[in-house]
Amino acid sequence: MKKLRFIIAIWFAKLVFLACKLKGSRASTMPGKMAHRICPQFLSIITPKVRGKIIAVCGTNGKTTASNLINDAALAAGCKTVCNNTGANMINGIATAFAKRASLFGGLNCDYACLEVDEATMPILADRVNLDIIVVTNLFRDQLDRYGDSTATAGMLTTAFDKSPNAALILNADDPVTSAFGRNRDNTCYYGILQNPNLPYCGKSDVRIPCSECGGAIDYAYRIYEHLGKYTCANCVTQNVAADFGARNIRTVNGTLDFEIVHNDESMPISTGVTGMYNVYNMLMSMAACTAAGMDIQTTLQSLRNQQPQPGRMSRFTIGGKDVFLILSKNAVGFNQSFTLALSDSRPKDILVHLNDTPADGEDISWLWDVDFETLYTSDAGRYIITGERRYDIYLRLKYAGYDESKLIIEDDIKTALGTLLGGENDVCYAAVNYSDIHPAFLELDRLQGSAK
Repeated sequence: MKKLRFIIAIWFAKLVFLACKLKGSRASTMPGKMAHRICPQFLSIITPKVRGKIIAVCGTNGKTTASNLINDAALAAGCKTVCNNTGANMINGIATAFAKRASLFGGLNCDYACLEVDEATMPILADRVNLDIIVVTNLFRDQLDRYGDSTATAGMLTTAFDKSPNAALILNADDPVTSAFGRNRDNTCYYGILQNPNLPYCGKSDVRIPCSECGGAIDYAYRIYEHLGKYTCANCVTQNVAADFGARNIRTVNGTLDFEIVHNDESMPISTGVTGMYNVYNMLMSMAACTAAGMDIQTTLQSLRNQQPQPGRMSRFTIGGKDVFLILSKNAVGFNQSFTLALSDSRPKDILVHLNDTPADGEDISWLWDVDFETLYTSDAGRYIITGERRYDIYLRLKYAGYDESKLIIEDDIKTALGTLLGGENDVCYAAVNYSDIHPAFLELDRLQGSAK
């Protein structure tokens, strides 16, 4: 009876998927919701059919990019995969990805599953799925109304790890919060940055977190961003764990990123079309996860070298001779990293700042005061276009940061704001956009780029 319900669940999920596509929907969660309604054990039944490893990527920032990087490497190696690459990272979105790949009679031709997983969903997924590898990106303050402090999020992840005792953990050696998850756990691999990159940095330099071992103060020799960096505890011996996969000689110039990955004393150069220190971490953790999964390291390396900005996360357009960067910015750290990219670009530029407070974005926007607008102002952008449901909150924040009000332009919606951004004299444009409007912004810029050709 259970098997019959499972097959019926697949049939209905595929029908829902087809109906959604006909209506122009991305169908990223509804098919999985239907599958679970018919067969609550859907994931428990289908995931053992994966021939290789099941990899879960969780954390505050970088989940979508890292899981897609891992999936791309597996595809480059000729493997069949399941990946919820639209960013639908809760349980129904994960089920949708499996239902889409399943055959009508419940078969699954799959070598690896590369899953982006929401932090609160991790314990639920660990109850239903035997996870082989868990990648943790970072933990920052995000969606405060939903998660509360990052300490609460860490508790959710710890619960998931306890339910997956045999899973290998891939952790950031530069993060004193998440690296602690590997304490007293044998099967752990660390990634990190091996030297001070000495690059422009937009972000608060006084962020302080307690040592996870003794509660003492964490001191930094240098910071990468937020609380990531070269650290030691003033009271005990806690410090960065040695990185199994490290990065050095990092260079970023006007939208390009070059660095070296170091593993087992071998140096592997990387030159890509993406930029940003967070992408160094994304590539390091992806390399670590792929190696732990048994993928060929040279194939993975070449896949990373071929990476381009991801649609809807960090996208690059050429419109009317202008270089336009669209960057997902959903919390203080995300905005600071977006602005760091603008700071590292020496060309004259205009900047768009967008903020919504929908449930998908997080209704508590008090973190706006943690965004380092003061350092951004040193970029001396020609204009700052402000939009989104909380555009007047941004305007007030910029006034407190000392911005010249003659440079501030408020627009009611993202489409109008993008038009204003592109209508300026400068040939470089940066748009930092919240989650709920990132897809419409991408579609509008893609349309404008197509019509300009």
